[in-house]
Amino acid sequence: MTATKGARSSGSTWTRSRGSTWLRSRTGARVVGIASSIAVIALVELLIIAGAINAFVVPKPTQILLAIPRIIAEENVLHRFWQTAQEVIWASLMLAVFGIVSTYATSWVEHLVRVAGGVALLDALVGPGLPAVG
Repeated sequence: MTATKGARSSGSTWTRSRGSTWLRSRTGARVVGIASSIAVIALVELLIIAGAINAFVVPKPTQILLAIPRIIAEENVLHRFWQTAQEVIWASLMLAVFGIVSTYATSWVEHLVRVAGGVALLDALVGPGLPAVG
């Protein structure tokens, strides 16, 4: 038996059908994913209507979808999104400013230590004229 792509070690081979190439495409995968999601939502809705799932515990998916516009209007969701976006922008600016300053300060201290050793570092940080110890 000749080895083909996808061959099993037990001797049986995988056969690839030519008709499944559409399902392997991005469009096919998206269509199957959306259809599967709709089927699961419809199944949950039917189980709630049939009484297999308690309607007091799990609301119907259609009730949830119909409540979304009301929630957006009553809870000021758009304002909260804008407020969160502003917080993210300010946090990014603060991170950039303090990150640049701290990086510059760290490299300056490292340069002092490398060039003149610890004495120059103490002179730079504390001030010159400290009495010598020892």
